[in-house]
Amino acid sequence: SDQYDRVPVRREFFQSYFTGKDYDQKNSLPLIDQCDFSNDLFSVFGQYRHKFNRVEIWAGARYDNHKAYEDEISYTTGFAWNIDKFILKGIFGTGYRTPFASQLVQESDPTFEKIINWDFGLEKITTLNLGLSWKHMGTRATATLFRNAIENHFIENRYAGYALPSPNSQDIYGLELEVEHQVFQNVTLCANLTLLNNSGTDEVYYYNDYDYYDPESLELLERHYIELSHVYETGPNIMGTLKAVWDINRNFSLVPELRYFGSQSIYSPVADETLSCGQAWVMDVNLRIRNYFPFDVDLFAKNLFDNTYKTPGLYSITRNSGFTAGVTLRYSW
Repeated sequence: SDQYDRVPVRREFFQSYFTGKDYDQKNSLPLIDQCDFSNDLFSVFGQYRHKFNRVEIWAGARYDNHKAYEDEISYTTGFAWNIDKFILKGIFGTGYRTPFASQLVQESDPTFEKIINWDFGLEKITTLNLGLSWKHMGTRATATLFRNAIENHFIENRYAGYALPSPNSQDIYGLELEVEHQVFQNVTLCANLTLLNNSGTDEVYYYNDYDYYDPESLELLERHYIELSHVYETGPNIMGTLKAVWDINRNFSLVPELRYFGSQSIYSPVADETLSCGQAWVMDVNLRIRNYFPFDVDLFAKNLFDNTYKTPGLYSITRNSGFTAGVTLRYSW
């Protein structure tokens, strides 16, 4: 049983308040509602596994009984097949996302009811993974195909405070490749590549741009909404890493790593436009020191060549922090 008191649900365009571009900061403070929320959850989970000579199979199910929102059954099933130096593994399953705080607040605005039917259910994710791995002596390689189908996707409105997202569906699929090879006894090279694609619908939500008030009593008469839409943001469609692990001796390990990520975009409702971030290469180096102290010491340098690139932020495009260096202490007990 969970009890949440004074959950904040914002009702205004927060970033306009901070910039002072669209609102009078002295007279129009961002409004935040507070609501109490409680939920009783009863769950039952079961799984069965069976192993044959070279094949292992499993299946499981979970039933969630919620007091606050609808009950759901999620399930998973899979297999692992050992074929000499290869292992073929497949997993299929479903899951449901916990609603955002704003989804738990029943809107009383009749304009909302005309735009959206609130009875669209919880967000459901169906996942399918199929992977093939190979290992021989000092070499290991893995290839994995995956697909994530999202139903009733409800975006958390991080851009406009008082808005109503519309549920949509997304179909994300991709490929992951990974290889590791031990060149020498103390040197290992690693590489991985991830490819992503999405064929889902556009994200659509309705933003409360202005309201109608009675000129005499200043009573709210009606809220006005505009429809905003943009492509679902999956992130970079290409990501990759090249890494080397050099165990200099039993006390020192040097790990240089080269990372790449492709271009990506972020939608800005303020200007009603999609902003783009270009591709980037980033070099990191880490030196781990062991056995000299009661703890391990990591000396790291990120973005070694101080490469300038942009990444999507919470509200707009942000610049990377550039070259950074530091020390991390690791202690195990």
